[in-house]
Amino acid sequence: MSSSADTPTAIQQPSSSLAKPRLRAVIVNTNQEGNPVLDYIKNVPWEYGETDADYQVGKTTGVIFLSLKYHRLYPEYIDTRLRQIERKFYLRILICVVDVDDHQQSIKELTRTCIFGKTTMILAWSRQEAGRYIETLKSYENKPPDLIKKRVDDDYFSKLTEAVTAIKSVNKTDAMTLASNIGMFGSVRASLLNKRTVYSIQPISTRSYYRLFSCTRAIQSDSLTAIAVPIHRKSAAAYSTNTTAESTKGSAAIDNNSDVKHSHTGAAIDDPTEHDQDFIAAIPTGPMENPNYHKGTVWFDNIFPFHLGLLDPRTYWVKYYSKRFILHQRWSRLIPPWFPSGAEFQFREAEPNLKEGGLYLKFKYKGGTIEEAIEAIQAHVHSTGIRSIFNFGRINAFEVKGRPWVEDMVFRIPSRRLHVEFHGPDLSVEQLYREFRSFGRIMDITIQPSSIKDLPRFASVEFVNKRSATSARNCIHGELIDGTRVHIGYEKVKSSFSFWNWAISNLRISIPILLAVTAALSYIVFDPLRVFSIVSKLTDRFSFEKYTETAGAMWNGAQSSISALISATGYSSMDRSKIKNVRSTNQGWDERETEAKRLELHYKQAPETLVIVHGPKGSGKSELVRKSLEHHKKKLFIHCEDLVGQPEYVLITRLASQVNFFPSFGFMSQITTFMDAIITATTGAKAGLGTTKETEIRKILDCVTKAVTDLTLDQREARQKVLDELVDKNDEYNHSLSVPEIEYPVIVIDGFLGKENARGHFLYDMMAELTFNCYSQTLVIPTKSVETFILNDATPETALAYVHRRLPELDTKSLWPSIEPLGGRLHDLDLLIQKIHAGLTPTDAFDDILHRSVTELRKIGLNEEADKSKHEWNDVQFWKIVQMLSKFDEVPFDHLVMHPIFKGDTQALSQMERNGLITLIHSHGRPYTIRPGKPIYRSAFTLMTQDTRLVSTMGILTAKQLISDEEKKVRVMEEEMCQLGLLQAHDGISTASFWTGGSNHIQSRMDYLASKLGDSAKKISNWNNEEARYRKELKLIE
Repeated sequence: MSSSADTPTAIQQPSSSLAKPRLRAVIVNTNQEGNPVLDYIKNVPWEYGETDADYQVGKTTGVIFLSLKYHRLYPEYIDTRLRQIERKFYLRILICVVDVDDHQQSIKELTRTCIFGKTTMILAWSRQEAGRYIETLKSYENKPPDLIKKRVDDDYFSKLTEAVTAIKSVNKTDAMTLASNIGMFGSVRASLLNKRTVYSIQPISTRSYYRLFSCTRAIQSDSLTAIAVPIHRKSAAAYSTNTTAESTKGSAAIDNNSDVKHSHTGAAIDDPTEHDQDFIAAIPTGPMENPNYHKGTVWFDNIFPFHLGLLDPRTYWVKYYSKRFILHQRWSRLIPPWFPSGAEFQFREAEPNLKEGGLYLKFKYKGGTIEEAIEAIQAHVHSTGIRSIFNFGRINAFEVKGRPWVEDMVFRIPSRRLHVEFHGPDLSVEQLYREFRSFGRIMDITIQPSSIKDLPRFASVEFVNKRSATSARNCIHGELIDGTRVHIGYEKVKSSFSFWNWAISNLRISIPILLAVTAALSYIVFDPLRVFSIVSKLTDRFSFEKYTETAGAMWNGAQSSISALISATGYSSMDRSKIKNVRSTNQGWDERETEAKRLELHYKQAPETLVIVHGPKGSGKSELVRKSLEHHKKKLFIHCEDLVGQPEYVLITRLASQVNFFPSFGFMSQITTFMDAIITATTGAKAGLGTTKETEIRKILDCVTKAVTDLTLDQREARQKVLDELVDKNDEYNHSLSVPEIEYPVIVIDGFLGKENARGHFLYDMMAELTFNCYSQTLVIPTKSVETFILNDATPETALAYVHRRLPELDTKSLWPSIEPLGGRLHDLDLLIQKIHAGLTPTDAFDDILHRSVTELRKIGLNEEADKSKHEWNDVQFWKIVQMLSKFDEVPFDHLVMHPIFKGDTQALSQMERNGLITLIHSHGRPYTIRPGKPIYRSAFTLMTQDTRLVSTMGILTAKQLISDEEKKVRVMEEEMCQLGLLQAHDGISTASFWTGGSNHIQSRMDYLASKLGDSAKKISNWNNEEARYRKELKLIE
């Protein structure tokens, strides 16, 4: 055997376990029947048989035949065929017949395919040449490789030339120059090691010679023995050693510590001469330095943690720790201080394996065997009980018997299951157990079945502990066991029982179990957490503002002190007009103080009634409630306007956010609905996973109810406890113990019925249910006995003070003409201030607001640019209100309802109020008067009545509606008169009327109807005249 003993050589020689009768003929696949190549296979026999290749020319050699013309028609054919024989043959050959002219691109594609498929490609320019190749492969099947090896003569000069020309950039001319100028090989080596000048060769060749001779193990000065040693850097380092002091004839001593540390990854870190006996023949013969030294390697596991993947956060720290571990020689505590008598231990190098969490320690040992040194190290580690700083587990030591392969591939993660490949005869379970058991307990050993012909053959060894598997791989990989070399990798451990597979295959059982577990988890864990979150929202338990009140009070105190100091220094001559303005500002809120105090007093009472804060839009209802709750600690706001009309997911998410319902899992409703649809479509039965939005909202409101109730009951219990203590001590009048008052939670529902016709209006019903269930004060829900707070607009004087405070640069005289018609609506006053700040004069700002109001009234009230089906009033009804309110500040409700245009229907007026066009003033529990929705609307109504075209248009529409309604009445009366006339003309009427007076009653009724017809005719005539007049003003000609 050659000294390299490489892996391909082991693969090309089939093992004895696979030996079969020698094949004497080429086995031809039946798919090659009719191929002209068969006509040219004449020197060897062939026959059709079962084979995966096209031509099987040996036990482990398969040939695929391909024509370039066929390849262009079916380019995917060759990929399929190569995959079919990928694991069937050691040597795979593609014979390609070039039968096209432009073949360059096709050959490039096939070359790439063969490289990736580990296949040898042979080009044949005719089918006869292809047949000769098949014959040659078959005839040379069992021939030794000596026929193609380079022959070297036995004379000394030929051996010298072959040795020195093995170096790159050294040719035969340089070898002849060395031989003629220096002579013997030993002299060349000695002169180079002593750095003497070598004449007539290139400098780069001199360096190459020096590297060669400084790494050669033993070379005699007057003879050349086993000179064919690999000369490249890696192999030279692998063969490095020491030269004995007794070497003669000019041989120079080499440094004792000549080993080279392999810092690169993916390389075998052990010398092939250390543990592989088949490499001994490759060692050069001759005298050696320290022949009693033995080299060995020991593996320490659990030095570092396992590498878990690319994103492992411990990677950088482990790299840093490993460098310090080697630099500070912390490995020395793993080596015993003494060995058996007469033995000498010498450290060579330490190499960490960070991915598998261990350390290789290479050493030299003299005075005993390697096994003795390993046993001493193991006994020392076991007796001292050294543990890892990462997981506090024990560190173990094992002898490295193979040629470990250190790699850093990201997706090859260590596991407790090993994949053991056999390059040689198969190993039995007993042999594998004997080799692997020393590393830890084994769960199972599985060998590839003999029926499977895939190569290489393999076995699986599964350990109980992952550390045992990594130690076995690093110590046995590459070892030669009973003539078989083993290569070891990791396999992913597959559980014999997979819950996921079971759940997928048993949906009828797994889905109910999953739902039950989810419900139990929600009831046990999530519901208490949600109630706690809502209580925290009510009490502002984690509010930043609450904990900054003290700091704010201190800051306000400091500001007051600074202001007092500044006033004392002479700046106290503040403009008295500003102080007056401040006082007027405070007086501007006096109209709200009464309502705010009533609300604060109501909060302290038991929650037996509900509160409605009612008022026109923009009158400051929300601000009043917030101001009354400024010092109330337990409050919760629900804004209906942000919820109604929103999609299901947005509605649930926003409501959960407002009440601090956490965790909400609002997205799960969409997922469960989607899963329910999929299961229904696949199985035909509805799984019932999806939930409606009503169910989700009710779940949130139920948690709110529980949180509010628990909060109130806790306060009651605390108060009752204090009262019980007073009774027990008979000290009811002792004021040292204060009885805590119950602060009932307040729930504010803002924007209730703001979008009654919008999508999601069912939310209002659920909010109403919330008020019945919660033991708290609730505002804005009109269900139980109701206490109503109606907010009116501010007086013109208060409005003027408010605006003047915001615009102190303007005097009250210039503001009053704009403030008086604008009224005291807070929203309109703020809008006026904004426009004045933007650069408009008060008059221009008021005119702009007025015209915007007119546009708003025409758009909403007269149904311009809107869907008229949404409103319950018509244009004529709204125009009648415009006419009435432009003349009077307020109109009696009953007077307007009974007008012929409204016909006693109050629905139109109620909807106008909800849209903010008018305001209904209640008295004694019923509507009493009608006012404009805003004070500015009074001026807007007046401006609308000054528009002659609008007045004419609406006059025509009004006249038409009145005429139409009156004509309907006339038709009804005419029909009744016809019926009465027929009744009067009947024969029986005249006879009966003499005794009963029936004819007089009928006649009186007909006279009444005739008078009413006359009145109706007059009305219709007057309305026709008005319509004609309006048409004349508009110049409309029929």
